[in-house]
Amino acid sequence: MTNPTEFLSLAQSYDSHLTFSKPEALDHMEVDSAGAKFYHIAFSCTHRSLYDTIFDACTPAMMYRLGRVGQLSYAALKDYMKRAFDINKHFARFFTNPSSFRLLQAQTDCVVSGSNALQFLNRKIYPESDLDIYVDVWKARRVCKWIVNSGDPHRAYSFRPTPGQPDNFMDAWEAIVREAEGFEHIVPVYGIHNAASATGLYKVNRVLAVFNFASSDLENDRCRKIQVVVTDVSPLMSLLTFHSTVVMNAITHKAAYSLFPKATFEEKTTLFTAIRETKHEYAIKKYIDRGWKLVKSITQEVQRNKRSAFRYGKRWVTDNKSWVFPLDTSGLGRDDDRFANGSFNLHCRIDDMMPEMRFTSIKDSTLENSYVLNLETGAKVKAYINLCEETPETVSEQAITRFNEICRVHCGCRVNDFTPIHDQILQCSAFRHMVSEWPTLGQLKRGGNMKRLV
Repeated sequence: MTNPTEFLSLAQSYDSHLTFSKPEALDHMEVDSAGAKFYHIAFSCTHRSLYDTIFDACTPAMMYRLGRVGQLSYAALKDYMKRAFDINKHFARFFTNPSSFRLLQAQTDCVVSGSNALQFLNRKIYPESDLDIYVDVWKARRVCKWIVNSGDPHRAYSFRPTPGQPDNFMDAWEAIVREAEGFEHIVPVYGIHNAASATGLYKVNRVLAVFNFASSDLENDRCRKIQVVVTDVSPLMSLLTFHSTVVMNAITHKAAYSLFPKATFEEKTTLFTAIRETKHEYAIKKYIDRGWKLVKSITQEVQRNKRSAFRYGKRWVTDNKSWVFPLDTSGLGRDDDRFANGSFNLHCRIDDMMPEMRFTSIKDSTLENSYVLNLETGAKVKAYINLCEETPETVSEQAITRFNEICRVHCGCRVNDFTPIHDQILQCSAFRHMVSEWPTLGQLKRGGNMKRLV
């Protein structure tokens, strides 16, 4: 964050409804004003501890608003954020060389999620909390080996098997590989799975294994724990199956994400979106004890309110209801972020009117990556794949990523509980825009064959 324009962009990405004036309002106030005197004292560069205390007590929205009051508060906030949102310092609790871990993130697309991501964005530390890392099965072994071989004598990690796992990591890994091969015969891994929900595809959430690692921190006399959660679909699917919205946050190599920042940080509420089980009730209690209010259902008025944190409908990881906090990617050799390409629906179940997350997953042997998309975007990508099968076009990951962005900007569909019928797709401006970018598919449209194929 090096200039006011960049600051404004970040602030508006946190809350699209915020409006700001030029940051100089109080800098030229009458110095005899009590408010002006306090302002010039509190945000002076010689009173860092004072403005740190002020910003620590602020929600993110309040913090950004203060930063826009004047040049002094802007400079103070920029200084504060550089220290409060130091990702290397955050990961230093678990790794002596956090930059090396971030490079691993860039190379493997592993995602830190759960309470650790919440702690980073909330500027809080829960001392006994674990570090949860979600990673695709094909890259999980590399992540696990890196953790064990990170080379820190003061914080060396060792594999801690769960009941039923072999004592040796490689034996445990090979057992999971064999189990995964059998899993593929029971549950289809490849293809497009419509209307998957928070219960997971076919009542499972695509988590293949969890590997635990622990370290005796000799310097602080404390045990550090890391969980590597192995998935066979994008880590976003696992995040969407969490018990409630307070933990739907993630850290990648490029950014930290909160899918429900207004509820989580401003209103201190969390929406229960998982199936009602005792284990979920226990997990949520921790956050109730930390000050969050649990919401189990929402009224139709809240569902339809455009300003509501829990408005039902289609969502994107990078839409204006999310908070995307960019991180420094210098030295990581990569600037794209696959996690940012995801989308989902906040949905109301018809049978009991309970909220849940819904999405379409796409995984194909010809694609390097898997995708989790909202129902509207998933329906269009499914139509695109069907069209490619009837033309010389091949399914392109670049196209899928591009389509997701086009849908975010142009899609006016309202699928909700049903997969859209042909006419809905064909009439969608986003789908027409998508097809226009691919000449062969455009020929189908002009030839009148589009409706038959989608």
